[in-house]
Formats: sequence, C-alpha cells, structure tokens
Amino acid sequence: MAATQACVTASERERKDVFTYEENQVNYPYYFPQTGDLQKSHQSFRVQLPSPDSDRDETDFKDGRFYRTFHRDLKYILKRTDLRAHKYTFVTQDHDSGREIVHSVLWDYETGHVRISPMFKSSEFDALRKKNTPRRCVTRNGLHDCYASITGGNIEAQGFWIPYLAAKAICSRFCYSIRDALSPIFGNDFPALCEKEREKILSSGKVYGSEETLQIESSIVEAVKAKQSVVEWQIYVEEGVTRADRQEKLPPIEDAWRQYLMACKGLRMPPRLSYPESPAEQQEAEIQAASILMELSAHASHA
Repeated sequence: MAATQACVTASERERKDVFTYEENQVNYPYYFPQTGDLQKSHQSFRVQLPSPDSDRDETDFKDGRFYRTFHRDLKYILKRTDLRAHKYTFVTQDHDSGREIVHSVLWDYETGHVRISPMFKSSEFDALRKKNTPRRCVTRNGLHDCYASITGGNIEAQGFWIPYLAAKAICSRFCYSIRDALSPIFGNDFPALCEKEREKILSSGKVYGSEETLQIESSIVEAVKAKQSVVEWQIYVEEGVTRADRQEKLPPIEDAWRQYLMACKGLRMPPRLSYPESPAEQQEAEIQAASILMELSAHASHA
C-alpha cells in the first residue's frame, strides 16, 4: 500500500510515525521485565513470555501468530482480514471457586489492536466480569466504529479488539490487581499508571471497579476516532469501498488528517509510534502528512 509506505522517510526508518504503521513490522512489541521486582511478580502470576532470539533486538521479536477471520468489519479496522498477534499467558485464581484460570493476552503487533476481553474476565470485580461489560465500556467511551467483536473461528481470537491507546487507558482504570501481569503488553510503566489512576478515582469519591470509572480521557478517544477515519479513507481511496453505514459519517479527507495530527499531540505512544517532539521533527512530520494527503486527494478525485 503506497500511502502507508510513504509515511516513513529514509531518516526515520527506525521510528514509525504516529499516523501510520509498517506492514509486517513489530510496531507494538513485547515489554520484557526490566527490574527484579517485576520479574518476581511475573513469577507469581506465572507469566509465560516467549524467548526472543538473542541475535535480535527484543522490540523486533514477533511470534508470527495468524488468525484469519471473516468478520465483516475487520477489514475497515485493521485494513486486512487477519490478525497478526503477539501472545502470552498469565494465571489468576477464580474469585468464586478458587481454581486457577489461565488468561491469554493477544494484540496485533502491527496495528496495536488489543483483545480486551481477558482483562475483564480476570477482574476482581463481579460487575466487570459480566459478558456484556466490554461492549458497554466501548459504548460508554464513544468507540462504536473503532472496534471489532469477533465470534466463531479460533477461540483465542474471539472477543473485543480495540485500539491500543484506548485499551491501555481503559485497563489502567480497573486492572490494579493484575497491573504487573499486563506490563508485557502495556509497558513497564503500566503498574505505576494503574496506581496513579486508582488514586485519582478514589480521591474523586467514586467506587473503584465500577463501570462509571471506565470513562477515559476525551483526548485519547478523539485520537483513536481520528485514526479510524484516516484508515477508512485510505481503504476507500485505494479500493473504492467503505462501510455502508459510515460513508456519510466520515469527515472530509483533509479534516481527517488534520484531526489525527492534532489529536495525537502530547499523547504517550509506544516507542515506535511517538509523535515528534522538536519543532523541526514536527514540521517534517506535518509535511509528510500533507504530501500523503495530496496523494490521497488526487486519487479520490479520480475515484
């Protein structure tokens, strides 16, 4: 896909820009524990991580797990119909029977979409373990058009898949008890983020673990929605197809790019998707985005 490849300049091949991802590249890596305390916590959760090749950087390691699905909207979420996933497991005890439960954590290492269902199923809060809680959470945050609910096929891939930024923000607000077990997907800073969010919720007088506390910052929601609009525009320009119920909802192509760039400023991204911080880098990124926009607009005018 030419538009995707054009986003990476020769000087930035080692860093993926926030408004794109490279195909078959590990844009969302495993985060291996960096401290002894976190390693001990992983042992208590019996976290099972893969062993990366010693000759390669840990952030380039990938499992190469593929899950093909015929979910009708997946193409418009990921720009393809299969999932290219990282996976690891951790163990908790059932809150009613006390038996051990193995939870599989999966995320698409190219696009960052996270299967969020296991986080709810492993929750210590009864209300959050209910089957429809992930759907209500997505609805509460206004992410109706940014997720895929996969049923059927490989059981490991079943559940709600939502964008990485939204998944990390949502999980930080209720996963305090399993915060260390989620560091391989969300980063070694995730435990501290969970502590911060928990204190914020408790100091506000709200009940930690209630559905009302799963509302995430509007800036994250806007960034996720803006990126989804860009993805759908790219698909429309390249293939001439779009979701029937979405065509009239998409902002003009110029506004989609502008909203995406503006929404992503200041947000904490994975290392390879960080927004350029210096004025020079920011200007270069905006010039790239403008050139891509012109290319897409030219194609759209001939569609």
